[in-house]
Amino acid sequence: MEEIKIQNLDVSELLNYMDTLINEENPYNVNRKMDSLKAIFYQKINKKDNIKSSEEKDFEIKFKAYKKKKFEYRKKQEKEENNNFNNKKNIIEEIYNITKEKESLKDTFINFKKLTNKWKEIGPVPIHMKKDLWSSYHYAIEVFYDFIKINKDLRDIDFNRNKKTKENICEKAEKLSSNKDINKSHKILQALHQEWKLTGPVKKEIRQKLWDRFKIASSIFNKKRNEYFVELKKKQKELITSKNNISKKIYQLVDAQPKSFKEWNLLTEKCNLLLKEWGEIKGLDRKSNTKAIINKQKALNNFYETKKLFFNEVKEKNKAIIKKQENICLEAEKMQKNTNWEETSKKLILLQKKMNSIKYINSSKSKKITKRFKSACNIFFNAKNKMNKEKQREKNENLVKKKELLKEITNIKFKNEKKEISSTINKLLNKWSTIGQDINNKINFKISDALNKKFQNHSNNFELEILIYKIIINENNKNKYFLKNELKKLKLEYTSLKLKVHQYENNLTFFAKSNKTNSITIESEKKLSLMKEQIKKIKSKIEIINKYL
Repeated sequence: MEEIKIQNLDVSELLNYMDTLINEENPYNVNRKMDSLKAIFYQKINKKDNIKSSEEKDFEIKFKAYKKKKFEYRKKQEKEENNNFNNKKNIIEEIYNITKEKESLKDTFINFKKLTNKWKEIGPVPIHMKKDLWSSYHYAIEVFYDFIKINKDLRDIDFNRNKKTKENICEKAEKLSSNKDINKSHKILQALHQEWKLTGPVKKEIRQKLWDRFKIASSIFNKKRNEYFVELKKKQKELITSKNNISKKIYQLVDAQPKSFKEWNLLTEKCNLLLKEWGEIKGLDRKSNTKAIINKQKALNNFYETKKLFFNEVKEKNKAIIKKQENICLEAEKMQKNTNWEETSKKLILLQKKMNSIKYINSSKSKKITKRFKSACNIFFNAKNKMNKEKQREKNENLVKKKELLKEITNIKFKNEKKEISSTINKLLNKWSTIGQDINNKINFKISDALNKKFQNHSNNFELEILIYKIIINENNKNKYFLKNELKKLKLEYTSLKLKVHQYENNLTFFAKSNKTNSITIESEKKLSLMKEQIKKIKSKIEIINKYL
C-alpha cells in the first residue's frame, strides 16, 4: 500500500493495517511503510490536554512489538550470517587443502565442484566481511585452477564455459546503457555482477581483458544512471517545491480571517481546489512524498482547526442569541392572554424592539422561537383588536343613547316643584352615568350644558355641576392623557382666578377706606363672590381627578 493510500485511512484503519505489517515474516521488508504509517498516524490523532488517547496507546504497544520483532529478526540474521561466514571460510580452507594434496583424476575436480556448489548454496554473510571473503574465495579458485595438471582437460572445459558465460554477461551489460528503464537495468546489472562472481575463472591471458570489458560496460551504465538521478533529483526538488508551495497557500488561507459562514465556504472551496492541484502533481519518490504529505496535513490541520474554532465561537454566540430570544419569547408568552391592554401593549412593543435588535441567525431553532414570539404577540394583539372593535361598537351604541338623553333633557317639562325637580335631576344623572363611554367626549359636555341650562334656576348649581363633572371624569378614568390635560387646564384656571381674587380684594379694601359705597363696589363684590365660588368648584374638580391619577 502506497503512502497516498495510507493517507486515506482513518486512525482505526491505520491500526488494523499496522497488524498486517507486523505479521510480515521479514519486518525489514515493511520498514519504510511502517515509518510512513507512523508519520501519518501522528498527524491524524487529536491531542487534548497532553493526555494520550486510547488509539495512541494502542499504537505505541504495536510499534514496540514491531521494534522487538525487528531486533529479534536482526539478531537471528546476524547469527545466520556469522555461521555462513564461518562455513564459507571453511570452504576456502578446503579448496586450499585440495591444492596441497596429490591431484587425483577421479576425485580432485569432483571435490572442488562440490565445494563451489556448497558455497553458492550458503546464504549471505555480514556485509563488512563480504568483500574480503569474496576476494579470498576468488583467489582460492584461481590457485586451484593453476594447481590442476592432471585434470587439465576438465579445467579447459570449465575455462571455456566460464568464458562464454562472462562474454554473455558483458554483452548484456553493454546493452543496459540503451535501456530506458534505469531502475530495472540497475537491478539487472547487480544480478550480472552477482552472476560474474559466481562464475569461475577463465584463462589467465584473457582474465583481465574480460573483466575490463565488463567493468567499462558497468561504468558506462553507472554514469548514465548517475546523470539520470541528478536530473531526477532536480525534478524531485521542483515537484516537492510545487507541492509545498500549495501546502503553504493552504496554510495562508486563514490569514484572510473570514467573518461569516459564506466566507468560510468560499475558502473551503479554494482549499479543495488547492488539494486537487496538489494531488495532480505526480512522480515524487516515497520519502519526499511522505514529507510533502506531512506538510500538507499540517496546513490542512491549521485550516480546519481555525475553521472549527470559528464555528465553535459562532455556535457559542448563537447559543447566547437563542437564549436571549427564548427569554423574550417566554416573557411574551406569559403576557399573551393578559387583558391589561394598554400596559401589556407597551411591554410587548418593547419586547418586539428587543427581538428586532437581536442579530439575525440562520438557525431552525431561532426561526421556531421567532415564530413562537410572533404567535404570542398575534394572540394578544388580535384579542386586543377584537376587544377594541367590541368597545367601538359599545361606544357607538352609547353615543346613540347619549344623543337620546340629550334630546330628552332638551324636551323635558316639569312643574316648578322642588321635589319633582330633584327627582328628575337624579333620574337623568343616574341614566347618564350608566350609559358608559362613547366615541366622542363632546356629547358629555353638551349634556352637561343642557342640564345646567335646564336646572340653573331650580337647583343647587354647585352640586349639580360637580355631580356632572364626576360622571364625565369617571367615564374617562382610564384615559390618562385626558385626565392630565384636564388637570392642567384646571390648575391654570385656578391660578388665574386666585390672582384676580387677590386683585379684587385689594380694590375692595381701598373702597372700604374711602367710606364710599357705589355701584363699582357692589359689582366688584358680586364678581368676587362668583370667582370664589368658581375656585371652590375647581378645587373640587381637582380632587376628583387626583383620585384617578
